[in-house]
Amino acid sequence: MTAVLKALRFLGLEAEKTKPGFTADILAQTADGSRRFGIEVTGINGPIKKDSGKLTQVLEFERIKEHGEKTILLANTHNAKPIADRMREENFTTQVVDFLSRHPILLMTGWDLYRMVQDVMVGAKTREEIFRLLHETQGVLAYE
Repeated sequence: MTAVLKALRFLGLEAEKTKPGFTADILAQTADGSRRFGIEVTGINGPIKKDSGKLTQVLEFERIKEHGEKTILLANTHNAKPIADRMREENFTTQVVDFLSRHPILLMTGWDLYRMVQDVMVGAKTREEIFRLLHETQGVLAYE
């Protein structure tokens, strides 16, 4: 969770951990407040499956949000494997993608966030491009 907060802050978001029991782990926003995010963070040694309690949490956040936040499920999947070995793995099962596709929820991995930070560091992408991508993308992020 600390690494995610640091990454989000590096990207230029104001990001704070929520109180225990809240439906999202992190609330974040751009400095001007024009884009807001509710982020649920999880780590698992495998893909996110239909029986994951995280699905209930992101749907509940999607239901109760009050400020137009973009709901994001940020998953550090296959976290017992080296990064190179994760590339061939499924991060979100087809059932999860199908189930959440009815809602404007973004599904992304910790590896995606890491690459975003790298891209901003080397000037390959701007912070604004990242904010737009996070805010406008629905379903599984295909980060390039």
